[in-house]
Amino acid sequence: MVKKCQQCGGSDVRAATLDDVRVLDGQRFAAQIKGQKCGACGERYYPGGAGPSPAEAQAAAALARGGIRGPEGFKFLRRAVGLKSSELAALLNLRVETLSRWENGRAAIDRAAAAALCALAADKIAGRSDMRDRLEAMRAPPPKARGGRRVGRAAHVHL
Repeated sequence: MVKKCQQCGGSDVRAATLDDVRVLDGQRFAAQIKGQKCGACGERYYPGGAGPSPAEAQAAAALARGGIRGPEGFKFLRRAVGLKSSELAALLNLRVETLSRWENGRAAIDRAAAAALCALAADKIAGRSDMRDRLEAMRAPPPKARGGRRVGRAAHVHL
């Protein structure tokens, strides 16, 4: 709890309802949270510090559910999942440069990669790691067959 404003030095800092807004690729995510505001200069103090803000949590959930619309959303969701670009590139079997082009809007984002990232985010929100476990398993080299030859990755399922 702030007792003295760090901006103006005033002591008129009181409880207030603050708007928390995040805009990603033209999509607006908003939430109201309880915080503090200086009566003298208007400086705002948000609670917490660690973890996503309410608007960021709302944005991550909406993007995980509804899909990514552009580069800002892709980069935001990667960070919300807690992955470095090199980690996500490895999981998706991509070059880091490709991921960088997507996140900077210099190349169209692959739909399958966007869907995989949304699934990673949905899992994180739900406290699971199913999609990450699948992607990690797919990165592992295929097992060797007897005689030292590699077994192919293709699997055929007949129902």
